[in-house]
Parts: sequence; structure tokens; C-alpha cells
Amino acid sequence: MSPTLLHSLQVRISIFNKMCKDQIRIFRWKQPSWFYCFFHRHLCDGMRQCVGGEDENVAFCKRYNCTGLFRCVLDSKQKCLHPAEVCDGANDCLSGEDESLCELQTQCPANCYCLMYAVACKNNTQVTALQLIKVQAFFNHYVSVTFHKITLQRRDRILLGNSLISLSWTQSKLVDICYLVVFSSKTLQLLYLSHNNISTIERNCLICYNLKVLFLNNNELSHIKQNAILEVNFLLKLDISCNNLHELFNGPLWFPQIHTLNLSGNSFYGIDQQFGENLVVTLVLTEDYRLCCFLESHITCTGQPVWPSNCSRILPSFALYILCIVCCCLILVLNILAILFEQFPNILTIFIFMSTVNSSKQSKKGKAFSSVVLCLNCNDTLFGLYLSALLIVHVHFGNKYILNSTEWLSSVSCFVLAVLSACTILDSLFLLNFISFARLAVVKYPFGSFFKEKEKVVCAIVAGFVTNILLSLVALFSFKVIENGQQMPSGVCWFLGQTTTSCTVEIFTILVASLQIVSLAHVCVCHSVLVFELGKAKMEVSTKTKDQKIGIQLFIITVVNALCWLQSCAIYFISLTMETFSIDLLIWNVVVITPLNAVINPLIFSGYPLVKRHLSEKSSLNLHESCSQNIRTHC
Repeated sequence: MSPTLLHSLQVRISIFNKMCKDQIRIFRWKQPSWFYCFFHRHLCDGMRQCVGGEDENVAFCKRYNCTGLFRCVLDSKQKCLHPAEVCDGANDCLSGEDESLCELQTQCPANCYCLMYAVACKNNTQVTALQLIKVQAFFNHYVSVTFHKITLQRRDRILLGNSLISLSWTQSKLVDICYLVVFSSKTLQLLYLSHNNISTIERNCLICYNLKVLFLNNNELSHIKQNAILEVNFLLKLDISCNNLHELFNGPLWFPQIHTLNLSGNSFYGIDQQFGENLVVTLVLTEDYRLCCFLESHITCTGQPVWPSNCSRILPSFALYILCIVCCCLILVLNILAILFEQFPNILTIFIFMSTVNSSKQSKKGKAFSSVVLCLNCNDTLFGLYLSALLIVHVHFGNKYILNSTEWLSSVSCFVLAVLSACTILDSLFLLNFISFARLAVVKYPFGSFFKEKEKVVCAIVAGFVTNILLSLVALFSFKVIENGQQMPSGVCWFLGQTTTSCTVEIFTILVASLQIVSLAHVCVCHSVLVFELGKAKMEVSTKTKDQKIGIQLFIITVVNALCWLQSCAIYFISLTMETFSIDLLIWNVVVITPLNAVINPLIFSGYPLVKRHLSEKSSLNLHESCSQNIRTHC
């Protein structure tokens, strides 16, 4: 059949030609020279009525769905009847369903439409008390009942009949359905209660043994109490979307089997960790990826995490967890000891080496340099406290982190940690550059006074710290206020790396990466020039040995800085050039790479001088004892 004839057939199903107007139950088919007029029930019934068999065309019959007609659903073959053929005294359906319950049409109230087993009442503002008897009759006799924008004013509860299969009660401002209707039925399969004002479903509200479809979407549901829905073994679809549900529960609502579960349009603040344990479902519709994290892998879930969010804990692997503990302990222990060494050198030396130190020599140590090292140790200690806070949060939430990720990422604590981490990173860069330049300046200009005076050095350090704090606060203000960022991009509360989620994070990442590259170049140049300047001077053998030790110390500092900054820069540039990448890289950077300097700094700037001083004191003591012995022997 040509598309033109097929279109003509579809149009003429609902529009009757004037030549067939005396038989309103038939339609006509126009051929070049004559018309066919026959009953609807003969269309697509497997028997040709037209000479060319157009009424049984396969393509047309697949599209023919009895729109506006009565379908004989109990017959083996599709048969459609004009409404005038229903309840006309003749069994047009093989099963006779077109003549069943015809007496119910006499009970159809005003403004309602009744056809066979179905009744539909729409756009009535109220159903009066006199009509309630007929309303109860709907539930007692009809198979399908549809109420649209119907408001009942009645205190007595309505009982569902034993014949009701489908109930649709929408846009009717229903609030307390459990007190309005007794939902206890062995036949009810389809229940549509959408677009109402239902706020709570009480216990034992729905007892429907054969319920297959339940729509509670677009209501004001905030609570579904325990055992609210009973005796339901399998649901084809449960739709509770677009409600005010904030907590997701387990047990009371969930049934042994659900094919499609729609939870979209709800803002869940708390999710039960056992939500998906006993849930047998095929498809879950939601935009909240956290729900998908608790479902088994074979369950299809539409809510996929948007990078960099994921379903893991703050520290995704046990190895990272152990490394974080080790780095945190090393940073705190070594830097606290270094701070004590700077403040109480005699006591700490006695405690470690069980020997005394010449206080006169100790007093000769440069106070300015000690102040810089002390600030560096304090800054590294703060970074150790940052890692400690991450460990505490990781242990506190455990496997429940995904349930509380929104709460944590939007908390004040997370934003404070973000500012703390940003400050410590910037301060570390500033102090290491300051130390390298100060050493070079003292060697190249030995008579200069700026880097030898403690007050001036402290003022410079304070100025640098204030600048870095202001930069961190500007980043926080830009992210929180200008961009209206409600949550930190990742659980480690880091302003670096997640460049696709925020312009502030992108700019701050570019800033830190650039500073690390410039700092590495600056440190390398300063140390190279320093070694060159020391090598030019003609000194004694003991002094040359001392310079060799200084050269080794400078080499270690340079290598450690390169290992730390180059790897961090590589990760930051990956984040700038790729839309998504493994979030584990950022966590690895936070837990392992960035702490390298914080671990090595106290060993180089405090531990090494401590050991060197102890060995020097021990050598001087041995030399003194040797001289005394020689004098006594000579005498």
C-alpha cells in the first residue's frame, strides 16, 4: 500500500463520509470508482473485506490501536468496536464483554463518563454527599475508576470493592489518603495517586496483595512510615519522584522485588547504609549518584557520579590510608622535635645524645637563620595537622562517607582545611626560596646585615605569611561567594586539581604550579651559585670538608624539592589539560608527594646540624682529653 493510501485510511477511520452517514458504526474506503462501507469490527480481523485486502494490510494493522473505540481484550484476535456497538444487545466480542455490566451505565453520575467496566470523573470541584453513594458504587462495581480534580468532603472512609483493578485519583488535593480510602484489596493492580498533597503514608495504609504499579509522584511526601505498604510481593513500577523525601530508609518500604524504582526529584540528606542490601530491583531512576553506590553491579542506575565525585571513601585504598598515617606521624614527630631543638637545644641534645653542649658555642648560632627554620617547622607541623584531620574524618565516616559526603563537603570544617592546606603550600614555597636566597646572600655579601638581623628577617617572614593567607582567603571568597560554591570538589578539601569544576580552583592550580616551577628554578640557581662561590675561596682542609658537607646538604634539598614539585606540577598540568582523570592522583599528591618536603626539611635544617654539632663537640672533647693526657705524660 502506498503511503498516500495508508494516510487516507488512517484519516478515514475517525472521519465518516457523508455517503455512510446513515450507518454511524461504519467507515468508508474510497477507491477510484466505488466506496467500501463496513463495521469497525471487521477491520484487521484476519478476513478481507476489501477486494485488494487493504483492510488487512500488515503495516496498517500494526499501527491500528483502537483509538477512541472499544477493544475486545479477552478475544484471541484484536477486535475494535464503535461505542454505539457496546451495550446494544448484541455480543460483538466473542467473550461477550461488550454487553457485560451494562446496567452500571444507569448509575453514572453527572459530569462523569461511564463505559462498561470503567468510569471517569474529571474537573469537578466537589462531589456532594448525595453523590457519595454512587462514588462508593464505583469502587464496588467498576474495574477502572478515574478521578481527576475531584475533591471529596466526607469523614467516612471509602472501601475499595473486590472488582477494582485500576484506580487513578490525580490532581485532587488529597492529603490523608489512609483516612479517606481503605486500600485493602486483593484485586487492585494499578494505583495512581500523582499530583496531590499527600505528605505521609501511615502504617498499614496500603494492603494490596496484587498491586503491580504504584504512582506517588509529585506529592509532598516527607515520611513513609514502617509497614506502610504490606502484602506486596512484586511491583512493576514504584514512582515516588518529585517529593520531599530527605531520608532514605530500608526495610519498611522496599519489597522483595521491584522492576523500576523512580526516586528522582528528591533531595536525600541521609541514606541508610543498608539501603541496597535486600533490594531486588532491575532499574533505579535517580540523579543522586550516592544511591547507585549501594546497589549491586547488575542493577541499572541512572545516577552516575559527576567527576570528581565517586563512590569511594576519602582515602580510596588501604595503601593510601597506611601511607597517610606514616607521613602524618613522621611530619608531626620530626617537626615537633625540630621545634624543641630550636627552642631548647641543650635539653634536647642531652635527651637524645646523653651529653652536654657548650652553651657559649650554641649562642653563636645565627638567630636569624634559626627563626626561618623555626617558621618552616611550624608550617610543616600545620600540614601534619591537616593530614591528621583527614585521617580523623576518614575513620569517623568509614564506609558511610558516601552517605554523608554532601554534609562533609559543605561543612565549615572542610573549607577551613582547604584554607589551611593552601596556606601551608604557599608558605612552604616562600620559606624554602627565602632560605636559599638568604644563604646565597650571606656568602656573596658577607658584610650585609639584612639576613643576619633577626628582626628584619622576622618582618619579611610575617609579610610573606600575611600575603599567602590573603591569597588563600581570596580563593575561598571567590569559590564561596562569587561562584556560589556550596561544596568542595573532593573529600580532601583541596583547592587544587579539580579544574573542571571551578574557575577558582583552575586559577589557583595554575598559580601554585607556576610558583613551584619558578621556585625549583630559583632554588637550583641559588644552590649552584652558592657552591660556586664557596669553591672559589682558598680555604683550609677542614673548611673544605665543611663546604663539602654543605654541598651535600644543598644537593639533598634540591633533589627533594624537585621530586616534590615536579610530580605535583605534572598532576596539576594533567588536571588543566584533561577534562577527567583518576581522582586517586590528587589524593596521592596530597598524601605522599606534598608531604615529602615536610618530612625532609626538619632532618636537613634541624636534625643534620644537631648531629653535626654533637660530633663536633665529641671530637673537641676527645681532642681535649688527648691533649691533657699528653701533657700529663710529658710532665
